[in-house]
Amino acid sequence: FEPEALLRYIRLAALFIDFRSETTVTHTITTVSVSLELARLFGLSDKERQDIYLGAYLHDFGKVVIPTEIIEKPGKLTDTEMEIMKTHVVHTGYIIRGYVSEEVYRIATRHHEKPDGSGYPLGLMEDELSLSEQIVAAADVFSALYGSRSYKAAFPKEKIGGILNEMAAARKLSGRVVEKLDAHYDEIVENTRRRCEALIGNYQSVKKEYDAMMERVRVRALI
Repeated sequence: FEPEALLRYIRLAALFIDFRSETTVTHTITTVSVSLELARLFGLSDKERQDIYLGAYLHDFGKVVIPTEIIEKPGKLTDTEMEIMKTHVVHTGYIIRGYVSEEVYRIATRHHEKPDGSGYPLGLMEDELSLSEQIVAAADVFSALYGSRSYKAAFPKEKIGGILNEMAAARKLSGRVVEKLDAHYDEIVENTRRRCEALIGNYQSVKKEYDAMMERVRVRALI
């Protein structure tokens, strides 16, 4: 693929996989935007930003194999359900290996690794994780806190900042990435809101049309 065609294909594929869950699709879009904002603030190169863009779009690709009832479950997952959820990272790797660069592969499959080595699936330490990988990991957590889920409402700025800083202090997220996010919080959120508004609006429009079509199919089946 030419670079632009690859970007468009991956974006389409990610949104297609996420289509069954509005929570997932808005999470992916937000994670991509926050990752790009952090990459810009860290002054990363165009190549590094493109790798982050692709890796962030692909980071939850493996959730295509996770049952929707687990993804959308209201309330805490059981231990068994959590172990199933964790496998999405491994499945992401299975799907994309050989089709993207090694840098993009690592960004997409290491967003649940933690600086203290307690993450998964490899249990890597901070010095084994690139800045790009740490950026997407932090953006992933931020997006989960910032957005609403089936089991929670969106958190306010103060709560998000408090949780992120607690995680950084416990070495569950990169301290320098959280510091940058904290220092530029309002700017990142505003740029993300503008960047994602049209995409999320388009998704909601298509989803509404899809739901109406499926209802017509259901009614006809009953007749």
